[in-house]
Amino acid sequence: MDASIGAVEARIFENLLLQRIYDRLSENERDVFLAASIFFTRTPLAALSAVVDKPADELTPILAALRDWSLCFWDAQEQLFDVHALTRTWLRNQQQPTLDQFKTFSQRAGKFFKEQPTWDDELLAKAYFEQAEAWEAYAETTLKLEGHYRLIGLYPAARALAQEVLVKNISPLLNAEAQNSLGMLSISIGDYAEALSYLEQSMSNYLQIGDKKGEGTILNNISQIYDAQGDYGRALSYLEQSLSIQQQIGDKSGEGTTLNNLATTAYAQGDYDRALSYLEQSLSIQQQIGDKSGEGTTLNNISQIYRVAGDNDRALSYLEQSLRIRQQIGDKKGEGTTLNNISQIYDAQGDYGRALSYLEQSLSIQQQIGDKSGEGTTLNNISQIYRVAGDNDRALSYLEQSLSIQQQIGDKKGEGTTLNNLATTAYAQGIMIGR
Repeated sequence: MDASIGAVEARIFENLLLQRIYDRLSENERDVFLAASIFFTRTPLAALSAVVDKPADELTPILAALRDWSLCFWDAQEQLFDVHALTRTWLRNQQQPTLDQFKTFSQRAGKFFKEQPTWDDELLAKAYFEQAEAWEAYAETTLKLEGHYRLIGLYPAARALAQEVLVKNISPLLNAEAQNSLGMLSISIGDYAEALSYLEQSMSNYLQIGDKKGEGTILNNISQIYDAQGDYGRALSYLEQSLSIQQQIGDKSGEGTTLNNLATTAYAQGDYDRALSYLEQSLSIQQQIGDKSGEGTTLNNISQIYRVAGDNDRALSYLEQSLRIRQQIGDKKGEGTTLNNISQIYDAQGDYGRALSYLEQSLSIQQQIGDKSGEGTTLNNISQIYRVAGDNDRALSYLEQSLSIQQQIGDKKGEGTTLNNLATTAYAQGIMIGR
């Protein structure tokens, strides 16, 4: 009981002391102090300058004075400040700054960090927009972060961000964008049933608000589910609808993506000339508009046309260009795919050691980011290295792992390839056993 009374007395004393110090501040010091208190971490002076709209050299003596009053941390050399947590709590209890001021300052802080160059700054922008209850800016920033995390293969973090936006139910447009993101994440991990559900929900929202660009995007994305399942006729139908809308409204980025996917479908059907035509159109658009992610994908896909034609040198050249771009922009899933494809060039040339090295790099990335479709393909390809080396037991082990994944995610195309390789390997093993 005595300890409890002592704690209460200490808090009362702290509150009285803070009130006395606060009352002694000049009006200018008080204004800066209130604005500084909305920041929740050690923060660069430039952020405070943006929030109060005053030059930094006017703020440094004020922060020094607040530091002398023990109200904040201030490092003049590093130009960093931080209002102490206890002091921030006291101010909130005094309803200072006012709620309107708090939201205004927080929104300005969010805008400042959004304009900065790093993804850590983007995370801070998200947090300050949420603090300001500036929901559209918050959602835009959150979905930008989601796209970045999806690109570099951090699927659980990306999923959590998209779900954050969806749960807040800010608007039909933002719901559609979040549902599309969740659909694409589900495709990335091979959960096609969940992907289709999210994409259909997204389409419903886009149709409701008359967003043609969004409609074109969803039609394109749905096509990828059917392509992965080997239903090329249905995939082609969705892609043609998507391309028609994108060309009609002048969506060049979407058009480049859809042309690329049309090429993938044509390639799967063995129409390599048509596939190459689509890819060249796609590459031209992507280079014109600076779509590096799309360019990396298209260069990778063009390589596969030349690989099938037996022009391995040209194929390798396109793959190396693709790999450079994908590593440069942090596209981990794309990097895994391109490493896999490079391995196939060396495999065709009989350089199995080098092929296996690229496959192991590819598999490591795919397992790290949860790319189940890519993992199934790479396990299958590794099996073929061991089959050629005569290690059929090891080949069968990799094929069984590949088949399990492909059946789990509904990758009918991959499953067919793996079943064929299983039959070939088992037959070869039977002959060896018969001897």
